[in-house]
Amino acid sequence: MAILVPDMLEADATVPQCLDNQCLSDDLFAEMIDQGLDYTVPHVREVQSNQARTEFRRALVYSTQVVLNRAFLVNSRVVFENYLPTDSDGIESFARLLSPNSGVQAVVPYLHKAESLAEDFPFEVDADGRTALDALLSRTGEDIPGVRFDLDAENNARAVLRFEARFGAYLSGDLSTVTSDGYEEILNEMAAELFGPRYAQLQEPGQFESFRRNLRALSDYVQGHGKVTRTDIYKDFLVRGHTGRTRDRNVTLGRFRKPKGRGAFSFEIKKLVDLVYNTNLPDRLGRYTFTPIGMPTRAALQDFRGISKPGGSADGIVQDSAQFKQNLSRIFLANAHQAMALPDIRDLSIPDVLEIRELPSWGQFIMAQQGILQNPLEVLARLEDFTSPD
Repeated sequence: MAILVPDMLEADATVPQCLDNQCLSDDLFAEMIDQGLDYTVPHVREVQSNQARTEFRRALVYSTQVVLNRAFLVNSRVVFENYLPTDSDGIESFARLLSPNSGVQAVVPYLHKAESLAEDFPFEVDADGRTALDALLSRTGEDIPGVRFDLDAENNARAVLRFEARFGAYLSGDLSTVTSDGYEEILNEMAAELFGPRYAQLQEPGQFESFRRNLRALSDYVQGHGKVTRTDIYKDFLVRGHTGRTRDRNVTLGRFRKPKGRGAFSFEIKKLVDLVYNTNLPDRLGRYTFTPIGMPTRAALQDFRGISKPGGSADGIVQDSAQFKQNLSRIFLANAHQAMALPDIRDLSIPDVLEIRELPSWGQFIMAQQGILQNPLEVLARLEDFTSPD
């Protein structure tokens, strides 16, 4: 049994948002809404998979270490297609990424409550994914290090409960504050991230206040329901259906309401909820979200301002120096990731990714990146190394 704790992860370790099965680009979501499409449509699955494949490779190229929920290793085809038994080059290369014996362990499973990657899964798994993982572990051995919050099982279980509670805490706390009077500047900056190129929509009469009311309704909903899950919010705010059973099914199928009336800003709400959901694990690990290009970064949360602190204000930058440095690092890396994209990165194979990671220039880039994250106040002095074309 090999278990890592968060402090043992690399300084620039990331958790890629692209593997979330609800991750949708603006264009694909708009197409699904306009044409009444859902996740059962081959075109939707193909576009979503291609986008996830691109972003997964970006994460592997631009992070020393990538943390993957161990469920993805059997249930995400974008992941396990890289080590199918029929792909000898792919499986050998992925085994090197997963194994600590080849230097830095580039892929680290997040174990949640499990003791090891090889432990039985308490849910249904994809048959092809199970076969692929078995083939992979036959190359690496089963003692692959994985990360969880604590070595001790009871302490880890308590940490998991805190982790799960954090999702609702932001939506009922910080979001409630940012939608209050006096926080218009913060809400406007949040909106700029969530709307992206559609931000001009909010300049139309009444739209900003309507957006605020939509977010306030979400926050009030979470406050009124106690512990909530993302699925709960999807069911009551985002998907079609008149019965609980239908809405349950439509969450899985991706059958979203058209943005109108109460749901006029449904995609922006979806992006905010997804962002809170996907930043939760990296935040608890003390590391970083790898955000797909074109999606709102964690700057949309505006939590670096300490907005829920007593006496907080729109200008209230956070408090102690360690927290300030961590927030600075998060914002730096979130913005940097949006600019990082090799041409045709989607077409890279896992052996190609491994070859890139072995280049001297990749090592120099990573050293500069880690240096900035560890000492973010020295960012200007290190920026030349970080951005150098050499």
